[in-house]
Amino acid sequence: MIDFDVHHGNGTEEGFVPDDTLFYGSTHEKDNFPGTGKDPSPYVGDQAKTPLHRRIVNRTLPAGPASVKQFHVKWAQVVDEMALFAPDLVIISAGFDAHDEDPLASVELQEEDFKVRRALPHKHPRSSLCYSPPDSFSLCLTHHHGAASGRRKSCSRRA
Repeated sequence: MIDFDVHHGNGTEEGFVPDDTLFYGSTHEKDNFPGTGKDPSPYVGDQAKTPLHRRIVNRTLPAGPASVKQFHVKWAQVVDEMALFAPDLVIISAGFDAHDEDPLASVELQEEDFKVRRALPHKHPRSSLCYSPPDSFSLCLTHHHGAASGRRKSCSRRA
């Protein structure tokens, strides 16, 4: 699961930590509720201190205008780690509260910034993708060489 949101998905992360067949990556506003999801930067990617930090990937965003540039850099780090993990299914938890017009956050993303998720099928073309806005319905597609079908697959990496 990869997650862009203002808030860290602490419950999702907690459920994924004990199962090494699951990946969770998150970009979220630093110091916003619930205050979890510490970013281990600069110890990311190949410099990660533990194998857990290769499959539980938290990247925090600063408040204000710097959040836009940092989102693109840190979202790419999350997606790159996810691609190395090679999951069968990618669930995208899409929290649009990171939009500049959301009054409860200080991240300043615009509509065009949310388009970065379109690159995912190209990054890992054999994964199924599931777009899941929090508290909403989901759209799940299986991508295979650019085509989409309705096949269902496991939510974890093959053993």
